[in-house]
Amino acid sequence: ATDPQDYLRNIRLELPGYAEATSRFHPSFLEGLRSFGLLRFLDWSRVNNNDELAVWADRARPADAFWGGRRGVPYEIMVELCNELATDMWITVPHRADDAYMTKLARLIRYGSDGSEPYSAETADPLYPPLDPNLRVWVEYSNEVWSAGSPGPAQHDYVRDVLQPLYGVDTVGGAYARRAAELWDIFTTVFAGADRVVRVLGGQSGSTIPARDSFAELSGQADVLAIAPYIGGDTASGSSIPQFIVDNNYDPALYDQLYADLVSNIDSSLRYSVAANRTVAEINGARLVTYEGGPGVVATGALLDDDQLTAYLTSWHRDPGWSSVYRAYLTMLNEER
Repeated sequence: ATDPQDYLRNIRLELPGYAEATSRFHPSFLEGLRSFGLLRFLDWSRVNNNDELAVWADRARPADAFWGGRRGVPYEIMVELCNELATDMWITVPHRADDAYMTKLARLIRYGSDGSEPYSAETADPLYPPLDPNLRVWVEYSNEVWSAGSPGPAQHDYVRDVLQPLYGVDTVGGAYARRAAELWDIFTTVFAGADRVVRVLGGQSGSTIPARDSFAELSGQADVLAIAPYIGGDTASGSSIPQFIVDNNYDPALYDQLYADLVSNIDSSLRYSVAANRTVAEINGARLVTYEGGPGVVATGALLDDDQLTAYLTSWHRDPGWSSVYRAYLTMLNEER
């Protein structure tokens, strides 16, 4: 039995053949990320629909027994991964984070930490090193605050109910931008300028209203406008794709028609929304980037319980014919960037 006065410490569970590895991260995990020049830590930060992250004591620490859950993964580990891959770091900061939280986060990324508190200046042999000075940090306040539904109403409701009255502005987008600007100011102060800080303003792919409301409260601070243009839309007949599949008895022969409808939507409505957001960004001295995308064809409402539709969508999304859709999608994004 374990002696309670001298209990087991530093327990590690390792995959077979991994005991001699020098990296914290599995080689297959690293290999899958090496082609990317920027990593966005949305889910590791756990900012969606999460009111529990407000002060620095709330955040995850390297010494925690478990990482993930409502506190997310420690920022030190995000920095470590970016350093190992030599890739820029994109952080999404919790909507309720106070100024002290934001300041300590900026210091942690610039100077490193002792596992609990960030250093306030360059330190010899930091326990957890800072982000490599050749890398940049992309800084975004929360995630998709414009949405009152998915991915989570908490951030939207906080901005609407707390920040909008606080700043005395008319729109959620305007209040979001005001808090984002305060966050960016904290980071550029800690980093002694904006050379390594990319100031990210979140927008909505399907509408330019959130971006326009936000830019109205800014004076050129944002470097990029970020949207998530998913592939979807209706069929040529006007019905949603999932409903069209059901109405046609889940026929696999529909694949070619569905691909044609998706490509048509990419070259029309999706291209229009991307171009419109790009124009808004350019007018305000920013450039447009995307952070999510790909297929957005999902069942909703009563169709969520249709097991036959779920099986159909699963099989269809694995069909090689999607290559034509992806080519059209990537070509459009390249042309509209």
